[in-house]
Amino acid sequence: MDRYIIAWSMWNLQKFNYNHNFFNVESPICMDLEEFDDGKNCFHGRPVQRSRLQCKMFLSKPLDCSVFKCREVFAPKLNPPPPPPSPTPKPALPPPPSPPVPPCQQLQSPPPPSSTDYVLLPPIYRKNYTSPPPPPLY
Repeated sequence: MDRYIIAWSMWNLQKFNYNHNFFNVESPICMDLEEFDDGKNCFHGRPVQRSRLQCKMFLSKPLDCSVFKCREVFAPKLNPPPPPPSPTPKPALPPPPSPPVPPCQQLQSPPPPSSTDYVLLPPIYRKNYTSPPPPPLY
């Protein structure tokens, strides 16, 4: 698979230098220019190119665009095809009947608490303790 393709369709281009790279495919448009310099690339059958070993070693490695300051070029996106027509919706079924509402019951407040509902706790007695004497000084 060719990783570097040169395709030039620029109007009024008379001279173009793309030497000292690792391009491996050359568009005939470039060769039709009055002047062009494609030396020291990887074009098969062109004069003054890099060795096959040099090209093979370079082209076999993934391209690190952070080193070469390049950017990937994408083909222009075409307008997407219109979406397929949506299927005819089926007639909606009526919703299931709601469950019957139970008859209203009158809620009553609970009775007030009686005195027997409370548990009395015994009183808390505290003993007073005196602090121990300070340690002797020597």
